[in-house]
Amino acid sequence: MKWHCFLVVAVAVLLSAGCRKQDIRMARIHVPQMGSQLCVDRAVSVVRRIPGVRGDQVVADRDRRDIAVPYDSLKLSLKNIEYALAKAGFQANNIPADEKARAELPEGCR
Repeated sequence: MKWHCFLVVAVAVLLSAGCRKQDIRMARIHVPQMGSQLCVDRAVSVVRRIPGVRGDQVVADRDRRDIAVPYDSLKLSLKNIEYALAKAGFQANNIPADEKARAELPEGCR
């Protein structure tokens, strides 16, 4: 009987551990082109539109030229966010900006 109770409890614990619905993490992404408020607004706008990012909690620091991004790691990874910024024309950490998209940014953001 003890083994039966132990087995039931063990199965319940294992099943509940696999029911995670989200895993919120915080990333800081360095965006060197964020020298003006226009550039900050554009970069933040890109990040906020990514599914899995908690857009209402994204915070940019213009002085440090980085963006604090809370995201659900079960839906996307840091690389997804970096590549979205790069595709929009911004360097993101070590990911270079897409040159065509960068050329379309306002001059102060290039």
